[in-house]
Amino acid sequence: MTTFTNDSLIQDSILDCIKERAAQDFKNIQKEKTSTRCQSFAFGDLGSFGEELALYMYPNSIGSGSKGGCAFDNKEVGINMETIKAREVKCVSLDGSKECVSDMCKGHKRKAPRFQITCSYVANPILNSDMIAVAVFQQRRIWIITISYLTIS
Repeated sequence: MTTFTNDSLIQDSILDCIKERAAQDFKNIQKEKTSTRCQSFAFGDLGSFGEELALYMYPNSIGSGSKGGCAFDNKEVGINMETIKAREVKCVSLDGSKECVSDMCKGHKRKAPRFQITCSYVANPILNSDMIAVAVFQQRRIWIITISYLTIS
């Protein structure tokens, strides 16, 4: 098990992880803006991102190795390999889908990915209040990580 003892190494690791993720998401935002197929690309698989960050935030922890099973995402083990702490990690984005408000789509709840510009159903620009929010928040992504843990005694 790798143990970090240097705070600056931990900070650098967290920063590198976030920079790598941000670069990929900016590419995915551009992909979403040019697509008209109603497929989300930006901010996918945030769970794995949160779990990776948790490994840096808790330097004496390990991941679960689980692919969606019933296991905690992050844990610390004792010298006899018994679980001392177990954590469930959640990472979410506040960006959601938006709804086309053209006359043809109104009332049908036709949703589109957050950064898609044109409605997939009627080929009209999606002009609703969410577009203003996209312009304001596009350069400032909000990452929320909530970590709950269980201490086993």
